[in-house]
Amino acid sequence: MTDNDQERYDVFEELYQSNIDPWDVETSEYEAAKRLETLKVMGDRKFAHILEVGCGTGVLTQMLAEHAENVTAMDLSPTAIAAAKKRLKLIASVKLVCGDILSDQLNGPFDCAIVSEVLYFLDPEEISRAAELIHTHLQAGGLCELVNWTGENDCPISGPEAVQHFLEGAEWSNWTTRTFSSYQIDTFRT
Repeated sequence: MTDNDQERYDVFEELYQSNIDPWDVETSEYEAAKRLETLKVMGDRKFAHILEVGCGTGVLTQMLAEHAENVTAMDLSPTAIAAAKKRLKLIASVKLVCGDILSDQLNGPFDCAIVSEVLYFLDPEEISRAAELIHTHLQAGGLCELVNWTGENDCPISGPEAVQHFLEGAEWSNWTTRTFSSYQIDTFRT
């Protein structure tokens, strides 16, 4: 584990230990609307295996399970993963992984990847590496959906900048963007 990895782990673990819902994912209208828009991109398609990076306590994961035969959801925080396990205990098709996308603990192939509001916590090189790893584990024709806050943040990089580094990190065959008042959803295809 690098110093960056350890620092990121410590920050997220402390956040979840002090407040199990640090971004009000369960109660925020913004978060609820964002989840619905995230699912709209997927349409009526039933996926074989979805990867969710940054699953937190599993609120979106629970919804993704309705659109896939299997879901692998990962988060850095053991506290968040423990809460997700409680939420998802009756959904056998979900596998939870406590880890970092950069450690390549992925067990694909996947036909869909959801990366919601996590990229700007990485530096540009890490974002490119994440793009490469996700692209490698996506099947041909696979869908990768990025959701990023577009407002000011105190992270190493902005949401739109993160998308640009992700785009440059792998050979995507197609890329579209939908913008909303405070976030954007970018869709990539392998």
